[in-house]
Amino acid sequence: MDVPLILEGEYIPTWRGNREAANPIKVILQPLTAGQRAECVSIRVSDGGTVRSKMDMPRLVEYGVKELQNLSAGGAAIVTGRQLVNSKGAGLYELVLELASEIIVRNQEQDLKNS
Repeated sequence: MDVPLILEGEYIPTWRGNREAANPIKVILQPLTAGQRAECVSIRVSDGGTVRSKMDMPRLVEYGVKELQNLSAGGAAIVTGRQLVNSKGAGLYELVLELASEIIVRNQEQDLKNS
């Protein structure tokens, strides 16, 4: 079976009215490998059998963001997911959460486990 691969895609965040801005932030997202997905999700089962999962949102952004355009903090350009996650810019964590959510959605569209 041959499955289509989504190599990358552009996303324009809604964060702080960005989509309406004259020069909006643009993000190039890339799919995660199976190993990266495994690093970003931890699953725990309690003694009572309750399953809980936890997503590492910053790590999702580090792996899933290939490039950021038109974003800076304190005059310094932020062009990678890692730079965004490590930035001390005010309010950027909300952008990290939005991008992580988009990465999760896009990676659910692609299930290669049976290929």
